[in-house]
Amino acid sequence: METAAYKFDPKQVKQGSKKIVGCNLAQSVEAILINPPWAVRDPNGAGVTVDDFARIPFDKSLIHDGIVFVWAEKVLIHPLMKAMAAKGFDYIENVVWGFLDRDRVGMVEEKSIDVAPAFARQDYVHLKKAHRTLFMFRRKLTKPLLNLRHQRTCDSCFDFVDPTNSQFTPSEYIYRLIETLLPDSRLESNNSLKLLELWADESSARPGWLKLVEKNLC
Repeated sequence: METAAYKFDPKQVKQGSKKIVGCNLAQSVEAILINPPWAVRDPNGAGVTVDDFARIPFDKSLIHDGIVFVWAEKVLIHPLMKAMAAKGFDYIENVVWGFLDRDRVGMVEEKSIDVAPAFARQDYVHLKKAHRTLFMFRRKLTKPLLNLRHQRTCDSCFDFVDPTNSQFTPSEYIYRLIETLLPDSRLESNNSLKLLELWADESSARPGWLKLVEKNLC
């Protein structure tokens, strides 16, 4: 697996080659959004394990006082918390994406606030799985300097699942949440990119974001 790195600036998109796991991410940022292709999402177990994830270097030169956002399945909650704690990051918040199935929307009664019939359901050990969680972590610092804009953005959202893409997430909602929460990170607020996304969707660039896209180039 190789990596194509797409760097957005107002004039062009630049592409290079790197590996995401274990690579040197030498750029100071305020947020890192990560959607690993977790092995637990693949029927054959191919993909990233928590041990692989732990090899990503969250050095202070990369993110001193910032927030790391990680999409993860609930089976990974405990090992993910341990891996981030070992790197000196505390869990601070989470956002839940509720899965919706387009084929079941008609089952929701008009004027009803109960969307449960439209949930997309995936097999799990005890209960059917109908959500994915974006966990938020921040480094333990005695004098935090990050400028946070507290907001009314909800800690949950609903969007349709893409049955052909296990990596799909409600990205537009999350981009706006992060850009609102961290006003100094936006491109118009400074002259450098302060937002980093790992295992990003390669289909589009976004102002202010440095995106690393992993794909098979063979």
